[in-house]
Amino acid sequence: MSVHQRGQLTRFHSELLAGAIPGLAHSYRPFLADFRLTRPKDWGDVYAYTPDGQLRGWTRHLEEGGKEFNVDGLLVLTRDAKGRCSTALPVKYQFIPLAEKRPPWDWPPVRFTAQAKVVTCEYRNDADITGRAVE
Repeated sequence: MSVHQRGQLTRFHSELLAGAIPGLAHSYRPFLADFRLTRPKDWGDVYAYTPDGQLRGWTRHLEEGGKEFNVDGLLVLTRDAKGRCSTALPVKYQFIPLAEKRPPWDWPPVRFTAQAKVVTCEYRNDADITGRAVE
């Protein structure tokens, strides 16, 4: 269950309890997203978590196949024997302007490109799954 889905379930349960128990008040803060993150994209991300629920990275599914990203958002080039990211590339996100005139709500799509600078990842110990990027 995603964070958003858990939030919606919490809201539902709060409203249900508030309606069933007189005098019980509840509040709800909606999830907000930066409008730049909700622009059209030609990919879908599937997130991977460790057994204890810590984000490990994600797979970005594109027409040409999947690309792996680590927890820092770096494009994985190589992995070590434990399956952790060894080398990676930073990516840059750009809004692609479209030639034709469009309505203001029909925003141009987002594209990402890998940068040329390869970074390596280091880990504190064998149990460290996420590590950190070192330049």
